[in-house]
Amino acid sequence: MKIRVLAVVLLLAGCALAQTSRTAAPAVTDPAAQTPAAAQPKIDPAKEADIRKLMQLTGVENLSGQMMSNMEPSMKATLTQAFPPGDYRAQLIDLFLAKLRGKVSVAIVEAAVPTYDKYFTDEELHQLMAFYETAVGKRPLP
Repeated sequence: MKIRVLAVVLLLAGCALAQTSRTAAPAVTDPAAQTPAAAQPKIDPAKEADIRKLMQLTGVENLSGQMMSNMEPSMKATLTQAFPPGDYRAQLIDLFLAKLRGKVSVAIVEAAVPTYDKYFTDEELHQLMAFYETAVGKRPLP
C-alpha cells in the first residue's frame, strides 16, 4: 500500500515538475550542453506560419494522436496497478491520459518547427504545401 501511495505522489510530483519546467528558463551550466530555446535564432514568423500549415496539411497532429492511442493501453494498465483501487482511479487515469495526449501533440509540433526551419527553404515549403493541397497529396496511403 505504501508503494502505491508513493507511486501516486511521484506521479503527481512529476506532473507538477513538468508544468513548472515549461515556465522556468533552463539554466545551462555545461558549455557543451545544447543551446536553450531562448538563445536559438528566432524563426521568421512568415516561415513559421508556413511550417505549421505544412504540418497541418500532412497530419502531424493526427500521427501524434495515433501514437498515443497505441501507447495508452499499456500506460493505462501500468497506472491502474500503481494507483490504489477506488472509484476515482479510472477517472484520474483518464484525466491524466487526456492531458498527456494534448501535451504530446503540442510538444511534437513545437519540436518539429525548428527542424523544418533548418532543413527546408521558404521555396521548398511552398512547393511541399502546393503538393499536399493537390488531390494526389491529399490521397490517404493504403
